[in-house]
Amino acid sequence: MLPSDSDYTTRIISRQLSTAITQAAVVSALIQNEGADTKHRFVEFFTANISNPNTRSAYLRAVTRFCHWCEAREITLHQTEPTLLAFYVEELGQKPAIPGQ
Repeated sequence: MLPSDSDYTTRIISRQLSTAITQAAVVSALIQNEGADTKHRFVEFFTANISNPNTRSAYLRAVTRFCHWCEAREITLHQTEPTLLAFYVEELGQKPAIPGQ
């Protein structure tokens, strides 16, 4: 069975809407510099995979903070690895927490 014109149109509109949402999203330079596909996957993760708005907000704050930390040290996304993340977490533990950040 061939898809109807309506199905095809719906898929095109859906793809265009998804692209527009991704392009409009503001992400850290660490993500933006990796290109449109990386930005799309980042936005998709936070919009489609995390349904609870409070969880989404908390995760986004944590990831944004890590991205800024990497940017301040001129670390690219491709240079990130588990040992770097462990170093970051250890450094976080040495600073007093600031509520809301």
